[in-house]
Amino acid sequence: MHKSILQLSFLIIGLFASNNVLSFVQVNSVTENNPPFNDCSNAYLNVSGDLGGANYAFAGATVITVGFNITVNIEYTVGGITLPVIMAFTQVVDLGFLPAGVYNITTNGVLNGAVGNSVMTASTVTSCCNANPAFASNGMNFCVGESVILTNSSTGTTSQIWYQNNVAVGTSFDLSTTAGTPGSYVYKLVVTNGICDDSTEYTINVFDPPVITSVMPSSQAVCIGESITFTGSATGAFSYVWYKDNVFAGSGNSFTTTASGVGMHTYMLITLSACADTMETTVEFLAPPTFSSFSVVDDSLCLGETASFTSATLGATSETWYENGTMIGSGSNLDVTPVTTGSYSYNLTVTDGVCTDSMVQLVQIFDLPMVYLGADTNSCSGPIILDAGAGFVSYEWQDLSVNQTLVADSGTYYVTVADLNGCEAIDSIEVTTCASTNEFNSDWIKVSPNPTSSSVTFDLGKVFLIIDIQIVNINGELVLNTQYNNENLIQLDMSNLSDGSYFIQFEIDGMASVVKVIKR
Repeated sequence: MHKSILQLSFLIIGLFASNNVLSFVQVNSVTENNPPFNDCSNAYLNVSGDLGGANYAFAGATVITVGFNITVNIEYTVGGITLPVIMAFTQVVDLGFLPAGVYNITTNGVLNGAVGNSVMTASTVTSCCNANPAFASNGMNFCVGESVILTNSSTGTTSQIWYQNNVAVGTSFDLSTTAGTPGSYVYKLVVTNGICDDSTEYTINVFDPPVITSVMPSSQAVCIGESITFTGSATGAFSYVWYKDNVFAGSGNSFTTTASGVGMHTYMLITLSACADTMETTVEFLAPPTFSSFSVVDDSLCLGETASFTSATLGATSETWYENGTMIGSGSNLDVTPVTTGSYSYNLTVTDGVCTDSMVQLVQIFDLPMVYLGADTNSCSGPIILDAGAGFVSYEWQDLSVNQTLVADSGTYYVTVADLNGCEAIDSIEVTTCASTNEFNSDWIKVSPNPTSSSVTFDLGKVFLIIDIQIVNINGELVLNTQYNNENLIQLDMSNLSDGSYFIQFEIDGMASVVKVIKR
């Protein structure tokens, strides 16, 4: 019976152990063992808490100090079976010798390497000596050759010794030195009041400065509006910054800008690493000649017309004209007559011997319209109809009439036409007549009926290969233009025409004849 109870107890303990129900190291309180702490003796902590098992083994306490931050690990270990009984513990931890100051202490309960909980506390370590060291530096980072000034603010002291990397370098109250070889240096001040001493220290860094070897502009004199490039060469630099007249202008070891502001300008390059170096160069920005006027009388011309340019400049010593990139003249003004149609670019470039400026004007040259009244003709059948052709925006005959066609009897006739571009063309024709027009008309063409109310028939007497017919009203307006082939009888429908007189012009084998027909 007793054996079964004992076996059951071990079984229960095993279950607790396997489930890790009470596997922990818990820190409850952290107090100073020998308060107050001072820098003349070791500092000790009392750490109390609870263990989750009766068979935990204390593995020791580790102390990690970084500056004014201390981490304390209270470490226990346990085997495979935990006896689940909560046990209190207290451990005394030696923090060692601590310089005066305020420390943040983190105390961890650790079981088998795993942190259970943490308690945060703070402790102040006071100086046990009335000699209190203190000093300040004029910086943390210095370039080779710069001054390092350490200002002593210690109290309660009668003398002091300065150390650089544990080598004594002086006994004066303050210390001034020059940054030498690049690297890190620990400066320590040890002070004494004749009875005891104390010390404090500070770390500075020394760097090689970058060195600018050259600052080169692409030109020492640049015209306003032109580009100029500055190139800097330096060693030990990772950043390049440019200033124009003390105003930020750009960055990079190569810097391109546009010249602006007439006169002398100072460009400064500043190179940076942990240190800096500077170098300057001076350039002059020149004012180019300028245009006070530039114009062309007309930028849309007809073939054969002249483009007239005028200009006025300030500061120019020479002026050169270009047509589509080819030089064609010089001087302030230009008259040019293009010989082909198309678009032309006229450029005037002016210079003062150093700087230039230019202006461009486009001119469009349009082709002339084509008008043809025909060859001079001899009409033996009376008046003929002259046709200037369709598609023009205006017509003007010698009698100031403005229709496309004109009834001509005998004499010299001419017409002026204009197209959409405003270009004009002129053609003329000489018309002569035979002595017996009526006899020619009656013998050649027979008309019936005349007058007519609807249609009219023309008997040509024989078959002709091509017959061109035009009907013009009394105002000279063309109302019908048609052609017949291989006919001798022509019938025209005039039923849609208004009542009045009409001239019917026939062109047959290069001869022309006009017949007057009345519509009623």
